[in-house]
Amino acid sequence: MRQIVKRSLLNLSLVVISVVISLFFGELVLRYLEGYALFRVRLHAIQTHDPDGTTAHGEAERGGVHQRLHTFLEQLDVPEGVDRTWFNQSLPPPQRKPSLEQLDRDMSQLQGGHVLGKMYRRIWNRNFVRQTYSQTRNINFEKRYYDRFPSHFYVFDPGSEVTAPRYRLFPNDPRAENSLENEGFVTNNYGYRGPDLSLRKGANVIRLAFLGGSTTVSSSSKSYSWPEYTTFYFNRWAESKGLDVQFEVVNTAREAFKSWEMAQVVSQELLPLRPDLVLYMEGANQFFLAFHDLLEFQNPVKKYFALKYKFTVENAILHRKGIFAYSVLAKRIAMLQVDTSSRALKESNKPDYTLNFPASVNERKPDVDNPDLPLDLPRIIGDLDHIKEALQGIGATFAVSSFIWLAEEGMTLQAPQHRAIHWYLNGSDMTWPLRYGDLKRLSDFQNRVFKAYTEAHSLPFVDVAREYPLDPDLFDDGIHK
Repeated sequence: MRQIVKRSLLNLSLVVISVVISLFFGELVLRYLEGYALFRVRLHAIQTHDPDGTTAHGEAERGGVHQRLHTFLEQLDVPEGVDRTWFNQSLPPPQRKPSLEQLDRDMSQLQGGHVLGKMYRRIWNRNFVRQTYSQTRNINFEKRYYDRFPSHFYVFDPGSEVTAPRYRLFPNDPRAENSLENEGFVTNNYGYRGPDLSLRKGANVIRLAFLGGSTTVSSSSKSYSWPEYTTFYFNRWAESKGLDVQFEVVNTAREAFKSWEMAQVVSQELLPLRPDLVLYMEGANQFFLAFHDLLEFQNPVKKYFALKYKFTVENAILHRKGIFAYSVLAKRIAMLQVDTSSRALKESNKPDYTLNFPASVNERKPDVDNPDLPLDLPRIIGDLDHIKEALQGIGATFAVSSFIWLAEEGMTLQAPQHRAIHWYLNGSDMTWPLRYGDLKRLSDFQNRVFKAYTEAHSLPFVDVAREYPLDPDLFDDGIHK
């Protein structure tokens, strides 16, 4: 009997060892085929690839997108004196800067993924950090990361007791908003995305400043943010008119920023740089947190767990979260549960609810002074007032932009290239359980409030949402382009 047990354990051990060796070499083969470093613990891409087709459009699709974009630009109503050929011109490459060696050494101690590295590569508001650790009952998003930082991290003193803005970016950082494994974008001498700035503005310089969140600072995977393109086009226009002026960009936007943080950015950071025009464009970071107040459910809210599970796995694969940050083999096995075929993606089933505006709010003609405005708009309006009054003190023009959401009643997306958009609008807590039509309804209402605010104060309103094509191929998700 003892011999039988010994033999069985030996056979089991051999099976386990064989399976482990097979999985190990299988992982190495898949890493090699998909362009990942073979012996890094975390997946690290060493060549551009997209083997499962979750984001790639293919050459034909990309050509189609470029053609549609070209057609749109040809039909776009541009001011007199604007040459459409400017839109095809390339910006000069961003200035590369030397590594921040101490910061890089600190980050090498991190045991975590891309998001942890990005959070560490920020300078945090000292008051905000203190407030975070004083809240014993409510552990916020940031504290989860603070607790995983090495023995120290970096803070700044805002000069008063304010807790905003929550963070700043390191000046002259060649890897801003990214981990050591990725390049990120380059910050200037003030920690903003874009070229360096001098404190003393030249006599012939016009400074265009931008306030916003991630849609304005733009992804670190993109070479430029749209404010940089905007300033580039203004300089082309000035050259064509023979004007002795130079436009400069001041992109103060940062990921996840709320309106009160932008108001503090103006007071603490922007006023000394003497901008000539400041544009506010944000419409998601407070929208996410407030729309639930308008929903009335006929039945108890039940998120469809099977649907949520499917999208959670898919999101983890797309963004390399959990085990999918370490194993191509795990990704391949999980992808068997995810349909990556080329097919139509319709809006998912969502719980029954009724969208109710407050009785005192006129949805078509909103009163910007109404304290019952939904979507945290009373607070946003108060912060816009703060910004407007601060800029009046230096003679700067304040402008507000509409905000673009990709949402239309009956909208159909296409797999695999729009799968990330479909998840964002159907599987993400940021928009669940809003139906497409209601998401558009609320977005349109918010933009009407922004427009009404500018009309009430005789400010410029830049209606980009009216002009920008709602083509899913021009979006990364529901709001980012």
